[in-house]
Amino acid sequence: MYINNYQKKILFIRNDKIGDLLLTLPVIKAAKDKYPDYKISILVSEYTSNLLNDINYIDEIIVEKEKHKSYVGLLKLIKRIRKNKYDVGIILYPCWRNAIVSFLSLIPIRIGTGYKLCSILFNKKVYVHRTKNKLIHETDYCLKHLKYFNINHADRKINLTKRKKDEDYIKKLLDKFKIEKEERLIAIHPGNGRSALNWSVENFIRLIDLITKDNRIRVVLTGTNGDKEIIEKIKDGINKDSKVINLFNQTNINQLQALLSFCNFFIGTSTGPMHLAAAVKTRVIALFSPLLPQRPEKWSPLGEGHTIVLPEGVNCSRIKCILKKCKYYNCMDKIKPEVICNILTERINNEKN
Repeated sequence: MYINNYQKKILFIRNDKIGDLLLTLPVIKAAKDKYPDYKISILVSEYTSNLLNDINYIDEIIVEKEKHKSYVGLLKLIKRIRKNKYDVGIILYPCWRNAIVSFLSLIPIRIGTGYKLCSILFNKKVYVHRTKNKLIHETDYCLKHLKYFNINHADRKINLTKRKKDEDYIKKLLDKFKIEKEERLIAIHPGNGRSALNWSVENFIRLIDLITKDNRIRVVLTGTNGDKEIIEKIKDGINKDSKVINLFNQTNINQLQALLSFCNFFIGTSTGPMHLAAAVKTRVIALFSPLLPQRPEKWSPLGEGHTIVLPEGVNCSRIKCILKKCKYYNCMDKIKPEVICNILTERINNEKN
């Protein structure tokens, strides 16, 4: 059964992390492209909301703020959504909170997964496992929710709007480091908010020392408050002659977007900033965990020119890491800094040829 043409107000719910939101955007655009007269709204977290500045296929952005986490705040959020009288809610971040919000907002058609307990509050269900049996990319998973609109294709591109004030801020920031024209900027984001297994601090230190031996390279370290410990250890451990630009905690999300657009490559694990780098057409060298929910088949960056690296010789079919009980522990350290350095060097050399 497909949604009919009388349901013209759609609310997407994607109030989780940066990468999740970015991988959803091609699907939202596909809906707007097919039905340009529909009003497309999205409920997002406060942290990610600024990424959606001036995106013309989203008509309204509803921001879930810190104040909405309380019982009273949640009721106010529900009241606002109910006032908009949405015809369809598409819950792409399925959890009890979002299921309840869509239900109490009196959205008559609620589309979501059929494989969670909170699914009892959805009346149009999508029976697709993201990690069991065959792995499916997050963008394709989100696309499955549009089957009721007879939409089965999305252009896997993300076009974020650049803001001059953010670019100017980054230019001014980088001017302090007197970067030469021939130098390549390599963004390294060592934190990952525990969204996936991470590389060790020692490996990041070794990689930075290796790649900064090349006079063509300047490393830009990025991170937020949650990455302070790992950044401090890297800063203390790297060769003091390494040409590193430490921009830890000096950018908001839009300024980070601008910074990554100035970089030639991004190196890091599967994180929101990795997807942000790909979204601004910066080539990514991504270190992926072999755990099923974290594999590149599910979370690879969109776009072309990226390199995916997995630990060699690790055959993992687990949902969660069992740490030292696993014979492959710590599997991420099977990815050697020398390998990543060689990949980067080869990519840079190929640019010249």
